[in-house]
Amino acid sequence: MYRLLVLSMAVGLCATAAIKNDSHVLIVGGTDAEPGANPHQCSLRRSSHSCGASIISDEWVVTAAHCIDGSSPSSLSLRCGTELHASGGVDFTVAELIPHESYDSWALDYDVGLIRINGRFSLGSGNVNKIELTGDNDQLPAKDKVTVTGWGAIREGGALPARLQTVDVPVVANDVCKQKYDGFNDITDRMFCAGVDEGGLDSCQGDSGGPVKHQGKLVGAVSWGYGCARPNYPGVYTRLSTLRAWIKGKTSI
Repeated sequence: MYRLLVLSMAVGLCATAAIKNDSHVLIVGGTDAEPGANPHQCSLRRSSHSCGASIISDEWVVTAAHCIDGSSPSSLSLRCGTELHASGGVDFTVAELIPHESYDSWALDYDVGLIRINGRFSLGSGNVNKIELTGDNDQLPAKDKVTVTGWGAIREGGALPARLQTVDVPVVANDVCKQKYDGFNDITDRMFCAGVDEGGLDSCQGDSGGPVKHQGKLVGAVSWGYGCARPNYPGVYTRLSTLRAWIKGKTSI
Protein backbone atom coordinates (compact mmCIF):
# COMPACT_ATOMS: atom_id res chain seq x y z
CA MET A 1 0.00 0.00 0.00
CA TYR A 2 1.38 3.33 0.04
CA ARG A 3 2.67 1.38 2.39
CA LEU A 4 5.08 3.78 3.32
CA LEU A 5 6.15 2.75 6.62
CA VAL A 6 4.67 5.47 8.53
CA LEU A 7 7.72 6.64 10.34
CA SER A 8 6.08 9.91 10.89
CA MET A 9 2.57 10.77 10.10
CA ALA A 10 3.53 12.19 6.77
CA VAL A 11 5.66 9.29 5.88
CA GLY A 12 3.51 6.84 7.58
CA LEU A 13 0.62 7.07 5.29
CA CYS A 14 2.09 5.16 2.38
CA ALA A 15 1.92 1.33 1.50
CA THR A 16 0.69 -0.29 4.71
CA ALA A 17 3.77 -0.72 6.54
CA ALA A 18 4.14 2.50 8.31
CA ILE A 19 2.64 3.61 5.42
CA LYS A 20 2.88 1.50 2.65
CA ASN A 21 4.14 3.58 -0.06
CA ASP A 22 6.03 3.13 -3.21
CA SER A 23 7.50 -0.30 -3.33
CA HIS A 24 7.01 -0.73 0.25
CA VAL A 25 4.15 -2.98 0.93
CA LEU A 26 4.45 -6.71 1.39
CA ILE A 27 1.86 -9.36 2.12
CA VAL A 28 1.77 -10.26 5.83
CA GLY A 29 0.12 -13.49 6.97
CA GLY A 30 -0.40 -14.76 3.44
CA THR A 31 0.61 -17.85 1.51
CA ASP A 32 2.36 -18.58 -1.78
CA ALA A 33 0.06 -17.79 -4.68
CA GLU A 34 -1.03 -20.72 -6.84
CA PRO A 35 1.01 -20.83 -10.07
CA GLY A 36 -0.96 -19.31 -12.93
CA ALA A 37 -3.73 -17.96 -10.69
CA ASN A 38 -2.74 -14.30 -11.13
CA PRO A 39 -1.79 -13.77 -14.79
CA HIS A 40 -2.73 -10.09 -14.47
CA GLN A 41 -0.07 -9.43 -11.81
CA CYS A 42 3.06 -7.53 -12.80
CA SER A 43 6.11 -6.26 -10.97
CA LEU A 44 6.73 -2.56 -11.55
CA ARG A 45 10.49 -2.13 -11.51
CA ARG A 46 13.18 0.47 -11.28
CA SER A 47 16.35 -1.61 -11.07
CA SER A 48 14.42 -4.19 -9.04
CA HIS A 49 10.87 -4.73 -7.77
CA SER A 50 9.25 -1.51 -6.62
CA CYS A 51 5.45 -1.85 -6.78
CA GLY A 52 2.69 -4.07 -8.08
CA ALA A 53 0.48 -3.47 -11.12
CA SER A 54 -2.47 -5.15 -12.86
CA ILE A 55 -2.98 -5.79 -16.58
CA ILE A 56 -6.36 -4.48 -17.79
CA SER A 57 -5.88 -4.66 -21.59
CA ASP A 58 -3.29 -5.60 -24.17
CA GLU A 59 -1.41 -2.34 -23.55
CA TRP A 60 -2.54 -0.85 -20.20
CA VAL A 61 -1.92 -1.64 -16.55
CA VAL A 62 -3.31 -0.05 -13.39
CA THR A 63 -1.17 0.81 -10.37
CA ALA A 64 -1.08 3.40 -7.59
CA ALA A 65 -0.29 7.01 -8.45
CA HIS A 66 2.33 7.11 -5.72
CA CYS A 67 4.25 4.37 -7.56
CA ILE A 68 4.71 6.47 -10.70
CA ASP A 69 4.27 10.11 -9.69
CA GLY A 70 7.34 12.12 -10.66
CA SER A 71 8.88 9.24 -12.63
CA SER A 72 9.76 9.10 -16.32
CA PRO A 73 8.76 6.17 -18.56
CA SER A 74 12.41 5.34 -19.20
CA SER A 75 13.06 4.87 -15.47
CA LEU A 76 10.51 2.06 -15.13
CA SER A 77 9.76 -1.34 -16.60
CA LEU A 78 7.22 -4.10 -16.03
CA ARG A 79 7.83 -7.80 -15.50
CA CYS A 80 4.73 -9.94 -16.05
CA GLY A 81 3.89 -13.63 -16.29
CA THR A 82 5.91 -14.92 -13.34
CA GLU A 83 5.40 -15.74 -9.67
CA LEU A 84 9.05 -14.80 -9.05
CA HIS A 85 9.68 -11.08 -9.25
CA ALA A 86 13.44 -11.52 -9.66
CA SER A 87 13.31 -13.97 -12.56
CA GLY A 88 11.16 -15.46 -15.29
CA GLY A 89 8.26 -13.88 -17.10
CA VAL A 90 8.47 -11.23 -19.80
CA ASP A 91 9.83 -7.69 -19.40
CA PHE A 92 8.17 -4.68 -21.01
CA THR A 93 9.35 -1.11 -21.41
CA VAL A 94 7.05 1.80 -20.61
CA ALA A 95 5.64 4.23 -23.16
CA GLU A 96 3.44 6.45 -20.98
CA LEU A 97 2.69 7.16 -17.32
CA ILE A 98 -0.58 8.78 -16.21
CA PRO A 99 -0.99 9.47 -12.49
CA HIS A 100 -4.40 10.87 -11.60
CA GLU A 101 -4.41 14.66 -11.93
CA SER A 102 -5.99 15.04 -8.48
CA TYR A 103 -3.55 12.71 -6.72
CA ASP A 104 -2.50 14.24 -3.41
CA SER A 105 0.77 12.89 -2.05
CA TRP A 106 -0.04 14.21 1.42
CA ALA A 107 -3.63 12.98 1.75
CA LEU A 108 -2.99 9.98 -0.54
CA ASP A 109 -6.32 10.63 -2.24
CA TYR A 110 -6.96 9.68 -5.90
CA ASP A 111 -4.11 7.19 -5.60
CA VAL A 112 -4.44 5.60 -9.03
CA GLY A 113 -2.19 5.61 -12.06
CA LEU A 114 -2.07 4.09 -15.54
CA ILE A 115 0.88 2.70 -17.46
CA ARG A 116 0.93 2.07 -21.21
CA ILE A 117 3.59 -0.30 -22.43
CA ASN A 118 5.55 -0.24 -25.65
CA GLY A 119 4.11 -2.97 -27.84
CA ARG A 120 1.34 -5.32 -26.71
CA PHE A 121 0.80 -8.03 -24.13
CA SER A 122 0.13 -11.45 -25.68
CA LEU A 123 -2.98 -11.98 -23.59
CA GLY A 124 -3.80 -15.57 -22.75
CA SER A 125 -0.30 -16.87 -23.35
CA GLY A 126 2.79 -17.28 -21.20
CA ASN A 127 0.85 -16.80 -17.95
CA VAL A 128 -0.04 -13.24 -19.01
CA ASN A 129 -3.64 -12.08 -19.11
CA LYS A 130 -5.88 -9.17 -18.20
CA ILE A 131 -8.30 -8.91 -15.29
CA GLU A 132 -11.80 -7.50 -15.58
CA LEU A 133 -12.22 -4.08 -14.00
CA THR A 134 -14.94 -3.34 -11.50
CA GLY A 135 -17.90 -1.30 -12.70
CA ASP A 136 -18.56 2.25 -11.51
CA ASN A 137 -21.59 1.09 -9.51
CA ASP A 138 -20.15 -2.10 -8.04
CA GLN A 139 -20.41 -2.33 -4.28
CA LEU A 140 -18.03 -3.76 -1.69
CA PRO A 141 -20.15 -4.87 1.28
CA ALA A 142 -18.50 -4.72 4.68
CA LYS A 143 -17.18 -8.12 5.82
CA ASP A 144 -16.95 -9.46 2.25
CA LYS A 145 -13.45 -10.75 1.65
CA VAL A 146 -11.08 -9.30 -0.93
CA THR A 147 -7.87 -10.95 -2.16
CA VAL A 148 -4.61 -9.01 -2.17
CA THR A 149 -1.49 -10.27 -3.94
CA GLY A 150 2.05 -8.97 -4.08
CA TRP A 151 5.75 -9.34 -3.44
CA GLY A 152 5.68 -6.95 -0.48
CA ALA A 153 7.39 -7.62 2.80
CA ILE A 154 6.07 -10.51 4.85
CA ARG A 155 6.42 -8.46 8.02
CA GLU A 156 6.79 -4.77 8.73
CA GLY A 157 10.34 -3.75 7.90
CA GLY A 158 11.13 -7.21 6.59
CA ALA A 159 12.58 -8.45 3.32
CA LEU A 160 10.65 -9.17 0.14
CA PRO A 161 9.62 -12.76 -0.55
CA ALA A 162 10.88 -14.45 -3.69
CA ARG A 163 7.45 -15.85 -4.60
CA LEU A 164 4.16 -13.99 -5.08
CA GLN A 165 2.05 -13.96 -1.92
CA THR A 166 -1.72 -13.86 -1.50
CA VAL A 167 -4.00 -13.05 1.44
CA ASP A 168 -7.77 -12.72 1.93
CA VAL A 169 -8.99 -9.92 4.21
CA PRO A 170 -12.52 -8.69 5.05
CA VAL A 171 -13.72 -5.25 3.97
CA VAL A 172 -14.10 -2.74 6.81
CA ALA A 173 -16.92 -0.20 6.48
CA ASN A 174 -15.59 3.28 5.68
CA ASP A 175 -17.24 4.88 8.73
CA VAL A 176 -15.53 2.35 10.97
CA CYS A 177 -12.20 2.83 9.20
CA LYS A 178 -12.52 6.61 9.54
CA GLN A 179 -12.69 6.21 13.31
CA LYS A 180 -9.64 3.95 13.36
CA TYR A 181 -7.57 6.46 11.35
CA ASP A 182 -8.90 9.56 13.09
CA GLY A 183 -5.95 11.87 13.67
CA PHE A 184 -3.79 10.18 11.00
CA ASN A 185 -5.49 10.69 7.66
CA ASP A 186 -8.95 11.03 6.11
CA ILE A 187 -10.63 8.00 4.57
CA THR A 188 -12.27 9.41 1.44
CA ASP A 189 -14.78 8.00 -1.05
CA ARG A 190 -11.83 7.02 -3.27
CA MET A 191 -10.62 4.60 -0.60
CA PHE A 192 -11.79 1.44 1.14
CA CYS A 193 -10.29 -0.51 4.00
CA ALA A 194 -9.76 -4.21 4.61
CA GLY A 195 -8.22 -6.10 7.50
CA VAL A 196 -8.86 -7.78 10.84
CA ASP A 197 -8.96 -6.07 14.24
CA GLU A 198 -6.39 -8.44 15.72
CA GLY A 199 -3.90 -7.71 12.96
CA GLY A 200 -1.63 -10.26 11.35
CA LEU A 201 -3.13 -10.14 7.84
CA ASP A 202 -2.30 -7.24 5.54
CA SER A 203 -0.39 -5.86 2.61
CA CYS A 204 2.95 -4.20 3.31
CA GLN A 205 5.88 -2.32 1.78
CA GLY A 206 6.40 -3.50 -1.78
CA ASP A 207 2.74 -4.37 -2.36
CA SER A 208 1.83 -0.81 -3.34
CA GLY A 209 -0.14 -0.50 -6.56
CA GLY A 210 -0.85 -4.21 -6.71
CA PRO A 211 -4.23 -5.85 -7.31
CA VAL A 212 -7.12 -6.19 -4.90
CA LYS A 213 -9.79 -8.58 -6.20
CA HIS A 214 -13.42 -9.24 -5.28
CA GLN A 215 -15.42 -11.94 -7.03
CA GLY A 216 -12.87 -12.12 -9.81
CA LYS A 217 -12.84 -8.40 -10.61
CA LEU A 218 -10.17 -5.78 -9.95
CA VAL A 219 -11.71 -3.52 -7.30
CA GLY A 220 -8.67 -1.85 -5.81
CA ALA A 221 -4.97 -1.09 -5.73
CA VAL A 222 -2.77 -1.27 -2.64
CA SER A 223 -2.43 2.28 -1.38
CA TRP A 224 -1.45 3.00 2.24
CA GLY A 225 -1.82 2.15 5.89
CA TYR A 226 -0.30 2.58 9.33
CA GLY A 227 2.47 0.03 9.54
CA CYS A 228 1.76 -3.49 8.34
CA ALA A 229 -0.76 -5.86 9.92
CA ARG A 230 -0.97 -3.83 13.13
CA PRO A 231 -4.05 -4.43 15.30
CA ASN A 232 -6.93 -2.02 14.64
CA TYR A 233 -5.27 -0.47 11.57
CA PRO A 234 -6.60 -2.10 8.41
CA GLY A 235 -4.95 -1.62 5.06
CA VAL A 236 -6.29 1.22 2.91
CA TYR A 237 -6.87 0.65 -0.79
CA THR A 238 -7.79 2.76 -3.80
CA ARG A 239 -11.50 2.19 -4.60
CA LEU A 240 -11.47 1.77 -8.37
CA SER A 241 -15.26 1.88 -8.80
CA THR A 242 -15.20 5.60 -7.93
CA LEU A 243 -12.43 6.17 -10.50
CA ARG A 244 -13.81 3.96 -13.24
CA ALA A 245 -14.90 6.87 -15.44
CA TRP A 246 -11.43 8.39 -15.23
CA ILE A 247 -9.82 5.10 -16.29
CA LYS A 248 -12.21 4.77 -19.21
CA GLY A 249 -11.58 8.35 -20.26
CA LYS A 250 -7.83 7.73 -20.46
CA THR A 251 -7.84 4.22 -21.95
CA SER A 252 -11.30 3.65 -23.53
CA ILE A 253 -11.49 0.50 -21.38
